[in-house]
Amino acid sequence: MTSRAAVAVLVLAACDPGEPEPQALESAEQQIRTCEPGPADGIIVGNSMSTADLMFNPLLVNRTNNALIQRRALATGSFNRGDTLTTALTVASSVRVLDYLVGCALSANDAPVEIGSTRLYGKAGLCREWAVLPDGVTLSAKCLEQVSACMLGRNNALGLHVPLSMRGDDRINTCSSAGGNLHAWDWRGIDGTRPYDVKSFLPCSGSVGGAERNCGWQSAGVLRCTPGDLISVGAGAHPRCGAPLGWASTPTVLRLCEGLSGCDHGQKLIESSETPACGGNPNPSFEYTCPSSGLVNVMSGPLYSGAPSSHGVGNTGLRAVIEGEHFAMREGAFYGTMFDPAALAYEVFVGPKGITTQPPIEQISKPIAFTKMYSCGDSAWVSPSSYMAGVDRRGRTCAMPPASYRGTDVAVCTANYVGTCVDTSTAGCTPDAAADGEMRSCRGGGRTWWYGMTTFLVRACDLTSPNDPFRCARQ
Repeated sequence: MTSRAAVAVLVLAACDPGEPEPQALESAEQQIRTCEPGPADGIIVGNSMSTADLMFNPLLVNRTNNALIQRRALATGSFNRGDTLTTALTVASSVRVLDYLVGCALSANDAPVEIGSTRLYGKAGLCREWAVLPDGVTLSAKCLEQVSACMLGRNNALGLHVPLSMRGDDRINTCSSAGGNLHAWDWRGIDGTRPYDVKSFLPCSGSVGGAERNCGWQSAGVLRCTPGDLISVGAGAHPRCGAPLGWASTPTVLRLCEGLSGCDHGQKLIESSETPACGGNPNPSFEYTCPSSGLVNVMSGPLYSGAPSSHGVGNTGLRAVIEGEHFAMREGAFYGTMFDPAALAYEVFVGPKGITTQPPIEQISKPIAFTKMYSCGDSAWVSPSSYMAGVDRRGRTCAMPPASYRGTDVAVCTANYVGTCVDTSTAGCTPDAAADGEMRSCRGGGRTWWYGMTTFLVRACDLTSPNDPFRCARQ
């Protein structure tokens, strides 16, 4: 692939002149790479939606609301009409689930959905027509299935905040193929060992100047270096006054962060708005010793937020991180649809005493919230079924009810675990062995599903408990 996966940022925001505009819910998440016209890019997505939220929210796991939401635009005006959708969104789990739905369906170029003071932003752009859907119009199966697969792939029982690569059948949707060079994402950065919410990729409130600001930045790439080596970065300047690295025709700022995530001023490795040692060169550059992780990312932006910006970043001692190489551990595939009210195994209702279901989940044998959703496991797991579903139904797609559930605790799954993805007697997926490695045309419920998503991890145990090493063991 010659394209690149460009990942921007979306986090909690404060409202003073040097900080981003009103809050975005997905504070611990990175923004998925948006699929726009042009070269195919990969989708790098954060995985931290609680499985319990997905299974016990009255927005999707309620037949009336499930039918309503798929026949209205994903827009602010669809959710403030004083009907059952409005009521469902008084429940925190529904707002969190809607945040992921908007993130999977819409693009960053679509208008955010406002629920009270919270803004929900589009990211992946897998179903952009949903932003302007006229009331009562039915979305395509492609839209609903891609969004369903995206949402299922983004949940985990432990609520862990982990990046993954999500790929679909690129014969059908070129936006879901593996991309090339990685760009920084807005998952929580790390300050020592403490996670914090990165703000710097959000827009500023007004014009804010300088490299110290925590808003109005963009990613210029995730890069590798040899620990201990000196690296240099510039946009029209060189830290030792040599031949300029990169270029800039407008005033520019640069920042260096460690790891895959972007960072704010307080967690930077180094930043610059000029190179004064070189005859007062107004263009930025710096040098730094490669950290022990060997993984850094460069951020750039205009000197004053919101100003026109024209620059290119150059470096020495750094090399690009390729998506398919960094996210090489195939996890499995997710496919089917969440948007069939008749296929809900139970309905969720919220009353003064908490969450209830009808029928009670303890009366359902092996309850599965979305009976037309399916998962299959990569054959390289020692036990694909233990990883994806769990012998105790606490695997990748299963979890116990939340504390607010008023009933007997019984493990519930979001989807049917079908088996190993390539098992011709069960899922029967066809792997794209020649390129991205995604699983294509998988089976479930007696039919073939074309619009699923295959997920890839950096490390096998990223989404499992450290106390359960067998579950994530690979052959």
